[in-house]
Amino acid sequence: MRRVSYLLLLILLMVACSERRAYVEALDVNSMVIKVLPNFYKLISSNKHKLNDNEFKTCILIRLHFSPKEISNMLDVSSAYITKLRNNMMVKLFGEVGKSKELDERLMQYS
Repeated sequence: MRRVSYLLLLILLMVACSERRAYVEALDVNSMVIKVLPNFYKLISSNKHKLNDNEFKTCILIRLHFSPKEISNMLDVSSAYITKLRNNMMVKLFGEVGKSKELDERLMQYS
């Protein structure tokens, strides 16, 4: 749990800082996700799934227990967009049609 808390702190720093610095922080977050959640990172970074940037960020934020509303605020998009994104990612990542909440539950299973 301590490692996940460190990841949360890095994400919050990334959101709070300027774009140039956010890019550097994003690299740090990715490296932490690789170290702390290697199977999760392998899933979302696989070329066969081809997640776009917002989908990739959303997966990480879901895995770090951010709510859809918090994610929409961080990415500056609507909550409806995040819900649609989550539904689409269920198909992309797991090949199944399902509710957005099911995606969250499936992503939490990866370490």
